[in-house]
Amino acid sequence: MIRFLAKGLWRDRSRSLFPTLVVTAGVMLTVVLYSYIKGSENDIVRTAASFRTGHVDVVTRAYAAEQDQVPNDLALVGLDSLLTELRAAHPQLAWTPRIRFVGLLDVPDERGETRSQGPAMGLAVDLLSPGSPEPDILDLGRALVRGRLPAAAGEILLSDQFAHRLGLAPGNTVTLISATMHGALATANFTLAGTLRFGVSAM
Repeated sequence: MIRFLAKGLWRDRSRSLFPTLVVTAGVMLTVVLYSYIKGSENDIVRTAASFRTGHVDVVTRAYAAEQDQVPNDLALVGLDSLLTELRAAHPQLAWTPRIRFVGLLDVPDERGETRSQGPAMGLAVDLLSPGSPEPDILDLGRALVRGRLPAAAGEILLSDQFAHRLGLAPGNTVTLISATMHGALATANFTLAGTLRFGVSAM
């Protein structure tokens, strides 16, 4: 009986080959799409953790209540003792300080007058301390498009698209106009060390 059924299916391709192809294509498409969606989901979570707060975020309660507004006047200060305590209590985690800020990036011309400006969101991270985990966490080596990573204080990285829009190249000087943690106006000059594929600045 089984032999008879097998011969019938083999001789009538409309009952054997096409259903098999349809089922195979459906299963393959389902597996590929599921794997793609899960991979994208994991990548989004990892990227958000790397660029926003990390997997664990230590802030004051007042800062946490207004975190979306980046209230640096409520941020932690004097972190040396806190970092020492956290690293001793949880050595399996990489603890590093970060500052998120917003401001206006001003590009001067040869006479010091404003040539172009643009709003910027910044992420100040530790790239200069020996053994700092930030270059690996942010994957800066692979994200670098032009120039180099900062090697001294006062050097920054910008997204390549933002730098092109402002007419900047590595080695140019820019002025950041922002506010202090007490709400006062603050300005500082920086040298563009390089540009990155993503849109977050690092100092």
